[in-house]
Parts: sequence; C-alpha cells; structure tokens
Amino acid sequence: MDTYDESKLRKLAERRVKEKRELTSHIIAYVCVNGFLLALNYIIQSEISWALFPLLGWGIGLVIHILTTIKFLMDKGDKVEREMEKLRRRK
Repeated sequence: MDTYDESKLRKLAERRVKEKRELTSHIIAYVCVNGFLLALNYIIQSEISWALFPLLGWGIGLVIHILTTIKFLMDKGDKVEREMEKLRRRK
C-alpha cells in the first residue's frame, strides 16, 4: 500500500496549486485577449462578427481546461483523503 508521507503530500499540494494557477492564468488571458478583440471588432465594424470565432474556439479549449483541472483536483484530493483516513484508522 502506498502511504502518503509529508513529502508526497507536499508534492501533491504543490501540483494542485500549480494547476489552479495555470487555470487562473488561462482564464485571465482569455478574458483580456477576447475582450480586446471584441472591442476592436466593434470599433472597426460597429457590430460583432469575426471576433466570435476566436472567442468560441478558445472558449472550447478553456472549458476543456476547466473540466480537466476540476477532475484532477477532485481525483487526487479524494485519493489522498481516502488514504489518509485508512492510515488514521490503523493507529
């Protein structure tokens, strides 16, 4: 049985923080770039047309990133919690 000592828990915690930071950076970049493109599109044409394509395309990628990050955070957290509970019961 694989036990979770402090170093393994720390590595897992660092990985979870890294995943959250990457997702946050992706969301900020998405909002900033697409906000700029929507504004530019509106200024040039007085309507929103071509800016919807990168908005939707990148949005699909962002949704996938969000879902995989949530799955990673939930899966790893549940496994660690279950393992820690097993160890607590043994003591």
